[in-house]
Amino acid sequence: MNGRIKTVYDFVSDVFTAWSDHNCFRLSAALSYYTLFSIAPLVVVVIATAGYFFGEQAITGVIFNKVNTIVGDQAAAGLQTMVRNAYVSKPTSLSGFVSVGILIFSATVVLTALQGSLNTIWNIRIRADKGIIYFIISRLLALLMLLVIGVLLVATIVINTIWVAIGDYLERFIANYAFYLIEMGQLVLSLGTTTILFAILFKYLPDAKIKWSNVWIGSFTTSILFLVGRYLISFYLGSTNITSLYGAAGSVILLIVWINYSSWIFFLGAEVINIISQRRGHKVLPSKIAESYKEVVHAN
Repeated sequence: MNGRIKTVYDFVSDVFTAWSDHNCFRLSAALSYYTLFSIAPLVVVVIATAGYFFGEQAITGVIFNKVNTIVGDQAAAGLQTMVRNAYVSKPTSLSGFVSVGILIFSATVVLTALQGSLNTIWNIRIRADKGIIYFIISRLLALLMLLVIGVLLVATIVINTIWVAIGDYLERFIANYAFYLIEMGQLVLSLGTTTILFAILFKYLPDAKIKWSNVWIGSFTTSILFLVGRYLISFYLGSTNITSLYGAAGSVILLIVWINYSSWIFFLGAEVINIISQRRGHKVLPSKIAESYKEVVHAN
């Protein structure tokens, strides 16, 4: 028993040591900055993707209801205003197409910033002779990730709707427990969806080759921490009157707090994968357009 406790302690200690070595607080702050300027176009692209199946109004309601449950009415209203201002109607002229292009480019900024942060954790950087190629590939990959997020959102809505219908049917037989059954099912659905999303980001965003077995462990850990953190940050924001301190900027501050806290959890999950890979002896290799810091230092 003591041996297991020591093993867990050593693992947690290694994770936080790696977190400190990679300066994840700084990475989170930088990602929060990029996200603040990209969140509106990012949400617009996700709404457009998922709205193709269910309609933009329905998807918009789902997204902002989720934001509302986490960061409250004011932050959700602030985000809704940002999205409304960033919205671009269907292009009918050259200027319209340019506006759509700028919108898509802005939406991919945060994902490319996230890609760079993950590369830092894996001690990987892009080769100097692949600059232009990397720029194009990273933007296309970020756009693909946005489409994947939209599809996952659609799948979540479909499965959730089916589960609620099943719960309504079972209520005839287990009326006293139907509510708990639906809540438990939605929790499992949320956990499964976020695990898949994190796994895709951890596996395909960094310019590194990471084993799926390690990715799934880190993604599941991140999902649990994310769900727990969601309730913790909701409690914190509900008990802290940030709006009275910052006035009109309160909604933006709420978003920054939420994004920064979520970034901590995400990078913590990345460090879990990092330490697991090291302990299992699974060497993480850079992709064809990248190189390891250690290899570069050794060569010089």
